[in-house]
Amino acid sequence: TLPTTGLGAYVRVSDADAGLPTGSDGDIAVVYAVGNIVPGKSGYDTSPLFGGMTLGTETFRQAMQEARTSERVRAVVVRINSPGGFAPAADAMLREVELTAREKPVIVSMGDVAASGGYWMAMAADTIVANPLTLTGSIGVFSLFVDAGDFFANKLGITHEVLTTSPYADMFSAIEPLSEAERALMQRSTDQTYRRFLEEVAENRGMTVDAVDAVAQGRVWRGVQAQEAGLVDVLGTLETAIRLAAERAGLEEGTYRIRILPRPKTVLEQFNEALQARIASAWFQFRTTPAERAVLEHARVLHSLTERQASVQAWLPTSFTIR
Repeated sequence: TLPTTGLGAYVRVSDADAGLPTGSDGDIAVVYAVGNIVPGKSGYDTSPLFGGMTLGTETFRQAMQEARTSERVRAVVVRINSPGGFAPAADAMLREVELTAREKPVIVSMGDVAASGGYWMAMAADTIVANPLTLTGSIGVFSLFVDAGDFFANKLGITHEVLTTSPYADMFSAIEPLSEAERALMQRSTDQTYRRFLEEVAENRGMTVDAVDAVAQGRVWRGVQAQEAGLVDVLGTLETAIRLAAERAGLEEGTYRIRILPRPKTVLEQFNEALQARIASAWFQFRTTPAERAVLEHARVLHSLTERQASVQAWLPTSFTIR
């Protein structure tokens, strides 16, 4: 039979018996940064194109602020597993890493992927640690525009008449194709963002802009290649990063504890969220017809697509599976 244990016995297991550090000299904060980078709070996006876990700027800011201001936290490890996302959001997260690095050691630990915006937010760390097979780099940006005019007219039978107060007022309406002037404006914004990306990498990695551009342009590198290119400092695991953080903070092995941020949700909190989601879904099914749900689903997907077109993307738009 399979050995089991009760929840009460499980939570009473001491850190020492569980093989966790039990020291009292300070904490090493491990801040998990997982998912597609978006403004706001972390969560889950059900979009068929951009779906998956999301890493929100507000959630990340709060975690980094706690790590930065806590007197017990002696060093910070940022564990990144992200293909990137909104460029301004990635830049905001870079700012949080910069602020924290001014106060205490910050080590970045890259997981399976830390590319584009995921690399952007990592640049200001004291040391970047990657696995040999981590997918990183992808130093590049793009802009996305969705033209849903034909969808509205041919699929939903909805046509539009638009009155504007200026030539660019309806630029991101998603119901008209871009004019040549609007396309040029988006291209200029995209080029400026890419230039800023190159300059940030050059400043933080001690490289020239030309040297960064030579390994950038959207290229994706494995961890071992990124180290050779100067984008990564050390090859190793999360444990490697924690050990480096402890050394930088002057903490010996066994004298510190690990603090996980953001704070993991309790079993009760997870159960409550799942229950609320099921109740909301059941109520939605009860009060809407199949035709209404189909239209609302189209609207949700369209909103998910169009909300990205007002911002330049620093995002690896391809999912890799290493076997």
